[in-house]
Amino acid sequence: MTRDDTRHRSGRAWRPLGSGAVPPREWRHSAVAPPGRQLRDFIHVEDCVRGVVETMTAIDDGDALNLSTGVLTSFDELARTSAEILGYEAMVEALPSKPEGVFARGGDTTKQRKLGFTPRISLRAGLTEAMEHLLASAACPGSRGR
Repeated sequence: MTRDDTRHRSGRAWRPLGSGAVPPREWRHSAVAPPGRQLRDFIHVEDCVRGVVETMTAIDDGDALNLSTGVLTSFDELARTSAEILGYEAMVEALPSKPEGVFARGGDTTKQRKLGFTPRISLRAGLTEAMEHLLASAACPGSRGR
């Protein structure tokens, strides 16, 4: 087995992220809470830490600051982007047994921009980094870490 090979529980080889290989079929299905169009504002943890450090001396009255990207992404789009990063087209389906929840939850970036903070890491870059980490660790079936 080469350094880039990974093995799924089924024993089939799979080379992730840009190698052209396809993940096992059971990895190609994504389920989201219905209807999947709910929107959220995802911000990378490194941007959060940087935002706290960069703004902590600018707020001296105990006021709160919510950090966000100002970009709303649906759960459906999140699942499809994740699949695309892994090199396949996702089959996304809603889970009717799950609650729909709040339709949109996002942040207003006005205050953080006034304090000099702007997030740097895109959702796609963060997802790619997370998947590379999971695939390289024992946390993911078929990973190099197993």
